[in-house]
Amino acid sequence: MKKKAILIVAICVAALAAVTALTVLTVHLFGKSAGKTPGSPETSTPSTGNMLITVENVTAQVGKNVRIPLTVSGNPGFMGAVLELTYDSDVLQYVGLEQSGIFTDCDASDEQGKLTLVDLENKDVTENGTLVYVNFKVKAGSSGTSAINLNIAKTGICNYEEQPLDCQAKSGTVTIQP
Repeated sequence: MKKKAILIVAICVAALAAVTALTVLTVHLFGKSAGKTPGSPETSTPSTGNMLITVENVTAQVGKNVRIPLTVSGNPGFMGAVLELTYDSDVLQYVGLEQSGIFTDCDASDEQGKLTLVDLENKDVTENGTLVYVNFKVKAGSSGTSAINLNIAKTGICNYEEQPLDCQAKSGTVTIQP
C-alpha cells in the first residue's frame, strides 16, 4: 500500500510540474500575463515593417582596424535582437565590439566568418541611429571589396511583449585600400 501511495504522489507531482511548465511556456510564447490587458500602456504595438537595420559601407586600409557601424531606422521599439553577420575570414579578422550606440548589453560570438550579436535591453528602445560598432582588422594581402552580410531571423527582433517585429536587413561592404 505504501508503494502505491508513493506512486500516486509522484504522478501528482509530475502532473503539477507539467501544468506549471506549460503555463510558463504559454506566458513566454504569447506574452500574456495577469494584470496586462491589450491596449494597456505596457503593451507595445507590432512593427509596421518599416524597421531597417543596415551594415554601413566603409573604407579601410590593409593591416588596419576598421570600425563598422550597424544602424537602425524606422524603429517601432524593440527590446531584444539577434543579428548574424557573415564575412570573409580570409580578408577580415573580428576584433571586438564598441557599445557606444543604442545597444547597451550586446554579446558577440565569432566563428571564423560568422558573427552572432545578441542584445537584450530592459525595456523597448525606440531610438534610431547607431546600434553598435563592429571592429575588424583587414588582413595583409587583401584588396577590392569584401561583403558583410546581415541576416535577421523572422523572430530575431522582438519587443517587450516578446512579439516578433518585422525588420529588413541591409548588408554592407568594406572597400579595401592598399
